[in-house]
This record gives sequence, C-alpha cells and structure tokens, in this order.
Amino acid sequence: MLQSSVCGSNLQAKFFYRLVMSVFGASGGLSFFTLTAILSYRLSHAGIDTRTIGIFALSVIPYNIRFIFPYLIDAFKIPYLSDKFGRRKSWGCVTHVMSTTCFFCIGYINPAENLVSTFILVVFSAVVSAIQDTVSETYRFDIVKVLSTKESVPYHTFGFRSGKLFACFAVPYLASRLGWLGAHSVVACVKIFALFLLFLLPEPASSATVRGDSTQRKGGLRGQIFPIVTSAFSKPGVWAFIAVFMIIKAVDVVVGPMETYFLGQIGVSSEQYGLYKGGIGGGISFIGVAFAGYLVKKISLNKAIAFSTTALSSAGLLSLFLIHIPLDAPYFNYVFAMIASIQEFHLGLVLTLAVIYMSSFCEKSELNGHQSASHGQAASESHEHQAVSASPLGLSIYHFTLFSSIGSIGRTILTFILTEFCSVVGWQVIFFLPLTLCIPLIWLLERDFSKKQRL
Repeated sequence: MLQSSVCGSNLQAKFFYRLVMSVFGASGGLSFFTLTAILSYRLSHAGIDTRTIGIFALSVIPYNIRFIFPYLIDAFKIPYLSDKFGRRKSWGCVTHVMSTTCFFCIGYINPAENLVSTFILVVFSAVVSAIQDTVSETYRFDIVKVLSTKESVPYHTFGFRSGKLFACFAVPYLASRLGWLGAHSVVACVKIFALFLLFLLPEPASSATVRGDSTQRKGGLRGQIFPIVTSAFSKPGVWAFIAVFMIIKAVDVVVGPMETYFLGQIGVSSEQYGLYKGGIGGGISFIGVAFAGYLVKKISLNKAIAFSTTALSSAGLLSLFLIHIPLDAPYFNYVFAMIASIQEFHLGLVLTLAVIYMSSFCEKSELNGHQSASHGQAASESHEHQAVSASPLGLSIYHFTLFSSIGSIGRTILTFILTEFCSVVGWQVIFFLPLTLCIPLIWLLERDFSKKQRL
C-alpha cells in the first residue's frame, strides 16, 4: 500500500513538473522570439533597412550576460517578497510582471516612428526576460532527481518551441486582425499563466545550499564569480565543447533570424509567414523535438549532433528557391510550406540536442567530481550535509548560464556581422555558409573529449 502510494506521488510530481517545464519554456520562447524574430519581421515589413535591424539585434545583449544573473538574484533581496517567497521565486514574480508590462508597451508603440523608444523598451524587456529565464532554468536543474536531463530538456524545449510557434504563427496573424497591441496582449496572458504556476512551486534548493549562507557571500560579486568561471573553463574538453556549441549557433543564425530578414525583404506577408513558417513549420518542429531523445539513444549524442546540424545546414539552402518564385504564383505557398516544414523539423531537433549537450556537460562533470571527492569518506551525518551542499544542483545552473551566455553572445555577434556581410555578398553566400562549418564540426565531434565527459 505504501509503495503504491509513493509511486502515485512520484507520477503526480513528474506530471506536474513536466507541465511546469513546458509552460516555463513557452513563456521564455514567447519573450525571446517576440523580441527577436517577430520584431525583426515587423521592422523589415515596415521598410526599416537591414543594417538598422542588425543594430536592433544588439538589444538582446542581456541574454548574453545571463551568467551574472544567478549571482545578483542570490545576493540581493527584494523587500518583503524575498522574505515571504524566497529570493529566486520573488525575482521570478517581479520579472514576470515587468516583462508582461513591456509587452503591452512594445505592442502599443509604432517602431517605424519611435525607433529609439522601441529600442529602449526592448533592451529593458530583454533584461527582465533573461532573469526570468534564469529562474526557470534553476527549477529545471533543481528537479534533476525527479526528471532526468533527457526528460526535462525535451519538455522545456517543447514549451520553448511552443512559444516560438505561438509567436511566429499566432502573433502575426492576430496582429493582422487586432493590431500589434492586441497580439501582444494575448502573449501577456500566456505569461500570466506561467506566473500562476510559479506561485505553486517551492523555492529552489540551490539558492539555499549554494548562496543562502551569509559566509558564502563574502568576497563580493567578483570573488564569487571568478572561482565558478575558473572551474567551468577547467573542465576536460571545454574548448572543443564551446567550439561545437558555437558552430551550432552559427547554423541557427542563418536558418533563424537571417531567414526572417530574407522573408521580409522578398515581401512575404504576415499571414503567409505566420501560417507556413510559424504554423505548419513550427508544428512540425515538435516532431524534431520529440525525435531528439530517440536519436541520442540510437546513435549517441555526438553523432546525432553531427547528423542534425548537417541536415539543418542543407535545409537552409532551400530558401534560395523562393527568390525565383513570384509571390503571386499559385504554387508559391506550397513550396514555402514544404521548405518551412523541413527547416523547422531540423531546427527543433538541433536546438533540443544542443540543450541536452550543454546540460550533460554541466551536470555530469559536477556529479563525477563530487563522487570522486566523496569516495572513501565515512557516511556520517555531517558528511551527508556536506554532500547536499556540494551537490551538482549548486554549480550546474551557474555553469549552464555561463555557457548559455557565451552561446548567446556568439549568436548576437554573428547576427550583426552576417547582416553587414549580407549587404555585400548577397543571400546566396549566406545560405551556403553553414555547410562549410559542418566540416570542422564533424572533426571536433570525433575527438575523445566526449569520452572524458561521458556524454
């Protein structure tokens, strides 16, 4: 009886946390893609030049410095809320409210007439959204004993891709019917639901075990960040890992934001973009997300990354067909839908594999190091307390946000560089570029660093 009760409780916990990971991922995806892809399309469709849009890509720099936010969240209290709910949960609540308010304001302003105001709002919204995502990732690492990495990542990515689907499909469609303010209001409602779920969660254990003690916060922000960064870059195979991750980001830039600019410039309407790229293609991307875990199990994580990145690079070339088809041709929509479906399937697969890759790199090295340090020691009560404090839950979120920030910096810089490069060489060279990057990618994945990290 007791065993069945425990099993039922575990199943309920797994179901609840899967829902939480999905909704948190959706909220993050809505924020990110509305501030990047949809805003870029909105600016491009309004006649803003490509170089100005490239400058707007710099507005999401706060996503590039996410590794700082866990330290700030754990170091500073929000009056009343931190004492009542805990530091990370209180920061999550405040940033949810601020992000929702920003979405209303961005929807209300006309970017073509108020570029500076829009830029400032987007930067502020990116700051609070990045902090909000950091809190969400904290919960994902905190439930590692309930859901494994291969379970939590697909659900979080499923939610993130759902956010992209809603942003790229529903937002342009609703904007054509209700205006941009009405479309952003619907987005705000989804974010409010994520805020509701946040109140049902306990405070993440890692904020108490890693930084809840005042003695652990001595030395200032610099004294706390430096050891974590040093330990992250001391991991075996870290530079090969970063190189692989950056190549994946480069391919993502071409098939992601660069293609969005491309579609806006050739005159694809908001209805067409929302239906075919966001709706049909975005829906099929969920198959790619679900397929990621199966592919890793069958052919290994490294081989899955090599295959999926090469396939995505090849799929990006299909966009060049659209240049030669008139927008009013009877078969344009069919070709567009086919291209979008192929690209979004592989994009969903690649991004899910990238997060599994990064999460495994952060978690397993911490776990292996902890096990080595603990081997041979007596199992006393004090030792158990030390094991909890040194658990992989503590450092994983810091390492994850650090590497995620590095990837975001690369994505932002590459987006800016490629928009400048595109104005000189044209779209043909841009879409052929990812295939050349797959050569060093495959070479790196064949190195023995994967064995050292036991991915």
